[in-house]
Amino acid sequence: MRSMEALRSLSDPVLTAIGFGFVFALIGTSEVAKRLLGLGEEGSRKLVHVGVGHWILLALFIDSMAWAVIAPVVFIGLNYVSHRKGTFGAMERSGGDTLGTVYYSVALTVIVLWLWRAGEPRWVGVVGIGVMAWGDGLAATVGQRWGRRHYRGPGGPKTVEGSATMFVVSLVVIGLGQHFGPDELRPLVAVLVAAMATTMEALSPRGTDNLTVPLGTAGLLTLLTLL
Repeated sequence: MRSMEALRSLSDPVLTAIGFGFVFALIGTSEVAKRLLGLGEEGSRKLVHVGVGHWILLALFIDSMAWAVIAPVVFIGLNYVSHRKGTFGAMERSGGDTLGTVYYSVALTVIVLWLWRAGEPRWVGVVGIGVMAWGDGLAATVGQRWGRRHYRGPGGPKTVEGSATMFVVSLVVIGLGQHFGPDELRPLVAVLVAAMATTMEALSPRGTDNLTVPLGTAGLLTLLTLL
């Protein structure tokens, strides 16, 4: 509670700077873990993928949409340069031909522009990003390590185990969002949105799940919450 009060007392420019520091520190930590601790390319990528999603929690304390959107907009450009030049090796896949990291920042930008207006439910944006960060991140990890039942979607090879992980993690994230947000806990809504997020993750091609999953989750959750 004290930490939350401390964050509320900080100005938007300071919170924005902290957000940049958090993301760069995470990328640096992943690079160190990759090079010195043998984390591996995919492990370092997933660490960044999951970790960066937590930026949205810090952004909740930024009142101004103009300040909140600065970091994700800047990282659209930085991630594109990194994709082309390999600047941030910890979050790039060798030989990768998708713009997944760019789509990630685009999703954050759209969420802020959409939900950082007066009266809009910011918590659904937090849930959308959380589902992408944790659900997609853990689904890939489980599928690669323990997946046995394979199928192929537009985005490439998938596993039933990975998709099941996506559904369960999405369900947990949505339930937590409902619990801590202003909306009451509605299990049927959580199940429907988790199922949609899992379907989007399986069907979205070439890294676009970093865009479709968070925006689709936030959009459907908003719609069903109003019913």
